[in-house]
Amino acid sequence: MVLDPYPQNRQYEALAFSIDGQQILYRKGHVTPDRPGHFLTIWKRSHGEGPEPKKTRPFEKPDLDYLFVEVHDHQTSKQGMFIFPLSVLLKKGVVRSEKAKGKMAVRVFPPWTSSRGVEKSQVFSESAKRTQRWQCEYFVWMEENVITDFEKFARLFGAPLN
Repeated sequence: MVLDPYPQNRQYEALAFSIDGQQILYRKGHVTPDRPGHFLTIWKRSHGEGPEPKKTRPFEKPDLDYLFVEVHDHQTSKQGMFIFPLSVLLKKGVVRSEKAKGKMAVRVFPPWTSSRGVEKSQVFSESAKRTQRWQCEYFVWMEENVITDFEKFARLFGAPLN
């Protein structure tokens, strides 16, 4: 396994790696004080090709098979990881496709998100609650940086349970 860091997304501990031929993008979500959930960027930079060299743009189908997003609540020690397969990212318009322009950043809402941000300036909206419901289908709990529900992880990642 080769870990390929994305220096331009260093703030989110961005990495790309592969497991059993599956291309994985990893990000660490960040809590922002004024809004609920965790924020992360998910863009790539052009490398001088095309009409707009070095422009940032959303990821596309060939770039990944999964997006792993690690999240922590440092006040309660809760932690976990979202394991989003490409099919879900396409369906939700996160990855660029023929049907969607893709997104450069997203907000994820772990199961413990139930209120407004720390500064309480934004409401945990109905839209955010709907997003949380579908996102939590792809969430696995962790304790001390270890996944605790390996069966769910294997189901989400499509890995055999040996």
